Amino acid sequence: MLTPLFLPAVRLELRAAYWGVFFVLAYLVARFLGLTGLSGLGMVRHSGWSGNLASGFLAGAAVYALKYAAFSALGKFEVTGVMPGAYILQTVLLAVVAMLFSSLLNDVVIRGYLYSAGQHHRLVKLFLPASVFLYVLTDAWMAGFGWVNLVFSGILGLAFGYTVLKTGSIWMSFGLHWGGNVMYRMMYGFNGQGILKLADGPDRTVYDLAGLGITALMLPVTFLVLEKRRTARQAEVSAGQPDLN
Repeated sequence: MLTPLFLPAVRLELRAAYWGVFFVLAYLVARFLGLTGLSGLGMVRHSGWSGNLASGFLAGAAVYALKYAAFSALGKFEVTGVMPGAYILQTVLLAVVAMLFSSLLNDVVIRGYLYSAGQHHRLVKLFLPASVFLYVLTDAWMAGFGWVNLVFSGILGLAFGYTVLKTGSIWMSFGLHWGGNVMYRMMYGFNGQGILKLADGPDRTVYDLAGLGITALMLPVTFLVLEKRRTARQAEVSAGQPDLN
């Protein structure tokens, strides 16, 4: 994520101001570079865009939920209780809003600009490796250059970038990113405490391997979601139904 570390997670108004300034500047830079406004940021409102966003969100959240369920089953942590209702509500709302803008910012910078620039200069074939490299680099800058994080980021970067190539926009990539990040914040919060009370187990390499293995499921899941969306749109067109989503 590209939100500055000096902005406290709980000061949502500061982050909102940062995000607002960023998107205004991003729009102006896109126009200056000859790109077409929001479309130049990969935010093309094509037929099916909202369905791509929703499908991506659900898929991303599901893969992360499966990963945390596996961690619990393997003993990485034990769920010992649930936080109070008011804390859960605050954490969920903050996770949904904060991760929406944070994930979108990342997708605009790493995939939106790159894809539009690649189209503009007829270099789309370089988009996927370039976007994966930049995503891994920015994520490693924030989380460290350990091999687990590098592989983890590479898997996600590949899944995110592939959806952009297939759909021509960042909506599904943004949904995958947003859904996963929301699930992460629900588990671990913004201060180390999520909606569940967790007791950590012993540190074991198997947790890293299991986490990477389940994260890798993002690739076939993404392919299946794309295929299902394509089939559904074809059926609607064949039936003569307008696709307004």
